[in-house]
Amino acid sequence: MYGHPTLTNYGLVDSQFYSSQLKIACAFVIVPEDFVHWFPDAALLDAAASGSSEIIRFLTVMAICNTVIPTQSKSGDIVYKAQSQDEEALVQAAAHLHMVLVRKNGNVLDIKTKGAMRQFELLDVLEFTSDRKRMSVVVRDSLNGKVILLSKGADEAILPYANTGQQIRTFTEEVEYYGQLGLRTLCLAWRELKEDEYDAWSLMFREANSTLVDREWRIAEVCQKIEHDLEILGVTAIEDKLQVKLLF
Repeated sequence: MYGHPTLTNYGLVDSQFYSSQLKIACAFVIVPEDFVHWFPDAALLDAAASGSSEIIRFLTVMAICNTVIPTQSKSGDIVYKAQSQDEEALVQAAAHLHMVLVRKNGNVLDIKTKGAMRQFELLDVLEFTSDRKRMSVVVRDSLNGKVILLSKGADEAILPYANTGQQIRTFTEEVEYYGQLGLRTLCLAWRELKEDEYDAWSLMFREANSTLVDREWRIAEVCQKIEHDLEILGVTAIEDKLQVKLLF
């Protein structure tokens, strides 16, 4: 088991192993001018390189559970346009670990991982609200046709909805630890959906979106019907940090 991370000038990353369960915690530092510093530790890099299924799921949520739009610069580099620096930080960190959000074309998401392209169909976006304190996306993996729910949010909006067989104490401790450091934390989770479950829920979701009375409440109620029995994958922590030159 790896202990708590050590703060550097820019940030920290922690990955810990508990028996067969891999718990991941990543931290990022955001500074002005949209530049993100991120320094992974060797354990996290090794796990990513090994193709660990837990790491792959964690990075997939980081890469596509968002509203980030990838664009291409004149030099050919991918530039991310995000509504928040936090979302950009998560997508960039996933890219550093070779889970690169390459493009969004309508409802088709292209991810490049270890040189291979992987495609997801974006089926639904369950938007973040101040009441829900989480957002989710439902996607179909073109590789195997499976429908997957990807979620991220505040610990109180994710951890209580873990599947009954999963121990969440270590995640709670990590959230508390990063909170004491003044970092903003998010919990990442996912769940594979059965086809008939998704079909029935999708009808309710469309009806809620089209209603004119108590629309926000209706949507939140329907979202709750699918955002449960989650597999908690890890915790991210983000810190705003002023550039040194701005301190003088």
